[in-house]
Amino acid sequence: MTVRGNILVADDDAAIRTVLNQALSRVGHEVRVTSNASTLWRWVAAGEGDLVITDVVMPDENAFDMLPRIKKAR
Repeated sequence: MTVRGNILVADDDAAIRTVLNQALSRVGHEVRVTSNASTLWRWVAAGEGDLVITDVVMPDENAFDMLPRIKKAR
């Protein structure tokens, strides 16, 4: 199967991470999952990921603060 894209998933809910990982992997995407924003930031800073899927509210940061910073980093 050809890899279609590298997707970064950040969600503090393990069930959501699992479902997204399985569904996206099944259709050929490379998926990395994390439960926290700090790991997501490491990946983004390293230039990883074609797409970010994140929970709106996580324990260490919320998407409304993260998304403009991700856009600026890219």
